[in-house]
Amino acid sequence: MRVEVRSSGRVFDSELTPRVEKRLGFELDRFDRQVSHVEAHLKDVNGPKGGDDLVIKLIAHVRGLPEIIVEETADDLGAVIDKAAHRLGYTIARRLQKRRDNRS
Repeated sequence: MRVEVRSSGRVFDSELTPRVEKRLGFELDRFDRQVSHVEAHLKDVNGPKGGDDLVIKLIAHVRGLPEIIVEETADDLGAVIDKAAHRLGYTIARRLQKRRDNRS
């Protein structure tokens, strides 16, 4: 699974990409054959003003399904990545199960 990380609105440290890749790998490892790649778009909406303003949008490309998109907002970088990755894993599992159920 390939992961592309893009960020805007704030200078994030060099650990951003490995952190996102590691978390997505942990959550999506069981779907390794179905997920071709994931795009992660991270932005700081309010800039230096603070508050719940970090937004991450994850777009998963799953074979045989339309794009799966989740978006999360938080004030902490780790929290926003963790919440979005967990939600993406849950959503992919649900959609794949639905597809299996429809084939029966």
